[in-house]
Amino acid sequence: MNRRLLSVLLFCLIVLPAAARQAPRMGVVWDPPADLLEAEADLRAIRAMGFTAVRTHLLDRVELLVLADTLGIDLYQELQLYFLTAREFTDTLAVARGLLADALASTEDHPSARHFGFAFAPSTMEEALCGTLDEFVPWARQRGAPGVQFYYVSWLPRSDRCSESVNLVLLDDPIHDRPVDLLERWSGSGRIGLAAVGRRVDPGAERGLLVESSEELQALFLEETIPKLLARTDLSVAFLYRWQDAPPEDLDAFHPAPFGTVYGLQDEAGRARLARDVAEGMLAHGQTTFRLLAGTPPREGASWFVLLGWLVLATIAVMVAASPRFRAMIPRYFFAHGFYRHAIQEGRDVLTVLSTVMLVLLGLVIGLLGAQVTRMMTDSATLHALWYRSGPDGRAAMNALLTDDALLVVFIGSAGLLALVFWVFVWTLAGRGRAPLKPSQALATAVWPRWPMMLLLVAAMVVDGLGEAAFRRSIEWMPAAWLAVALWGTIRTNVDLAQIARVNPVATVILWLVSPVVLLLAGAVAFMLVKPELAALLWSLWSA
Repeated sequence: MNRRLLSVLLFCLIVLPAAARQAPRMGVVWDPPADLLEAEADLRAIRAMGFTAVRTHLLDRVELLVLADTLGIDLYQELQLYFLTAREFTDTLAVARGLLADALASTEDHPSARHFGFAFAPSTMEEALCGTLDEFVPWARQRGAPGVQFYYVSWLPRSDRCSESVNLVLLDDPIHDRPVDLLERWSGSGRIGLAAVGRRVDPGAERGLLVESSEELQALFLEETIPKLLARTDLSVAFLYRWQDAPPEDLDAFHPAPFGTVYGLQDEAGRARLARDVAEGMLAHGQTTFRLLAGTPPREGASWFVLLGWLVLATIAVMVAASPRFRAMIPRYFFAHGFYRHAIQEGRDVLTVLSTVMLVLLGLVIGLLGAQVTRMMTDSATLHALWYRSGPDGRAAMNALLTDDALLVVFIGSAGLLALVFWVFVWTLAGRGRAPLKPSQALATAVWPRWPMMLLLVAAMVVDGLGEAAFRRSIEWMPAAWLAVALWGTIRTNVDLAQIARVNPVATVILWLVSPVVLLLAGAVAFMLVKPELAALLWSLWSA
């Protein structure tokens, strides 16, 4: 009798809680095709693969709601409000209420349509936004069927304060391939899910596990990740990102991917990738291992960035070897700076042609470093937030710029050169006093102090050759080093020009204040003063 009682107790303590503990639901991010038949075919295929949830925008086609009811798919429908501050969210409440009214009314007849997302990555570190949600959720709950659930997508796992205002928080980040780490960083309370889990693919990449961004690596990612997610007891739902790639020109699709990246289980034409086979095998058939092609690693070669960097350095080496006057100016600049200034002031050793060549090289270096820093930032949440907030036209411009390396180098380099030339022109006008300043003198004085840019270029070339991990870590110091070098060059040029042109201290300070780098910093400060909430959101995303 005692043994039977002990067995019953053990069963109650161990077996029943384990049985009651549900595995998280698996879903997929879905942008419904415009054609109803294609959309219905998608939903059937999604359910056949073992998915029981779909994350999408508000659906206004009753046929899809009816089909979702029949298939047993839960629809997580979202308002496409991206990265709003507390004030912006409050200002859009009237629009949000209008959009949600009909959708909430449909919940009475369609049990599948009972999950609604209010916003995508709003500024949930602000208490004001939490207060707005506390007022908005009861309004929405009154208009929905019993059991209706509300959520938002959060990109702030460590500083989110509004989780108690909703039923569920879906966590996300700009890369989407670190779901377990994202869950570990969550410091809020309440139920959580994952808004987008996936690994990017390069459609033009060779096949095989040894090739970066290949279909095989995407499939391997799901093979390793899905079991980890299904084993989580703190996870309610996880959505794979995404069902199918959107056409490149569709920049207003549901949860679009910035900068031309693709994550789909299917490509734009509907061709299934290996990741779809893996997801279906694991979710629908219980398969745990898959045979994936290893392939051959791509040949190692110098990148375009390193090649152009060597071109700059080689050109400077030729200038040093071919011009004795140029060689003489180098020790004079570094070890006898007064003699350097005196030579410029008297018009000796101005080296107009070489200074012009150095100016062009400087523009190329500015473009290369700017492109490198921008490439480092393409996975940052801050740049993604700006992309989402810019609307379809702004997104198209950012995609065109950030997916074309040559265009990006030319754009940044040209902007830097024009700004520097304009500042030199202003100095030339200001120097028409006791010691008239010629453009060639101002040009030489502006170019020489930018020599640290060459050292930074060498450092960036080394980082580029160390691999992806070192490249990503460089975002922590490269932008700061670039800004420090630009500030140093501006200060050094300003001091030299003030002494060469004999400009009074007040005018020198004014001319320094209108330098490109100072104007850039002033613009950033002005933005923080005019848009403090948005600046705080962008900073929180940067440090998330």
